[in-house]
Amino acid sequence: MTCRKILLVEDDPLIVRGWRRVLKSSGWDVHAATTLAHARAALTQNDWRVVVVDLQLPDGDGADLLAVLAPMHPKPIIIVASGYVTAERIKEFPFLPPLVVPKPLTGGVLISLVETLDSQGLTDWLQSFCAKHRLTQRETEIVELATVGIITNKDTAAKLEIEPGTVGSYWSRICRKTGHQTRQDVLLAAFCYRDKTLN
Repeated sequence: MTCRKILLVEDDPLIVRGWRRVLKSSGWDVHAATTLAHARAALTQNDWRVVVVDLQLPDGDGADLLAVLAPMHPKPIIIVASGYVTAERIKEFPFLPPLVVPKPLTGGVLISLVETLDSQGLTDWLQSFCAKHRLTQRETEIVELATVGIITNKDTAAKLEIEPGTVGSYWSRICRKTGHQTRQDVLLAAFCYRDKTLN
């Protein structure tokens, strides 16, 4: 049977309570670590399928856990969930996690993310979403970058070696094709995408 253990590295008890309720109702074995030290200890004690990491913890930087997670085999699905993520911040990560999600993050969106990544993996999931909306290869690349926090015209342009204005034009087309007003709305739709039951 597939391991269904998930570690929530989050110091806000209200957030943990909401996430735990939704995850447990879907059959996940949920554990929480409220400090960096607690999380480090927990990572050595179990085979985690998913680890959700907040960056701002009482005793340190949650990004330090990425260095612990990097050599793990098998490596768990890693979701960085934080309200304090910038492109500059992401450049400091020891490796690029598969998904960086801005807070606030509801339990409903989190369970959609977890279940989709658990069943499909990030690449298949995003490719399915982009194919459904007939995004071009370049538009798909831009959405993929946005899922790891590279979302501004300037940062995206630097990564793809194109002009910032061109990125803005691509995002206008992406919004039009997906039927959303803003790039944040597109990302939320992508995060929640699962087969043909959503969006």
